[in-house]
Amino acid sequence: MWTGAYRDVEELPALQGPMSQVEAYFDGLFAQLMQAWPEADKTQHFAPTLRHALRFSTWRSLKMQKLSDKKIIELVMAWLK
Repeated sequence: MWTGAYRDVEELPALQGPMSQVEAYFDGLFAQLMQAWPEADKTQHFAPTLRHALRFSTWRSLKMQKLSDKKIIELVMAWLK
């Protein structure tokens, strides 16, 4: 479902409102994680890496490589160090 929604959002105006709400949710999640993450662990690459990790396309790509959710989380945590 999400693959189709992300693929078609530019072509189907009816999807644009709901998908902008989805993006707003992830923007809020990003902001909360930025506030909650220990300050000492942040690098100059932390914010862009975290945003990348929260993208549907990132998870989809890693799932296509047969990684489990647990392995994806481990990989993302390694990226954030």
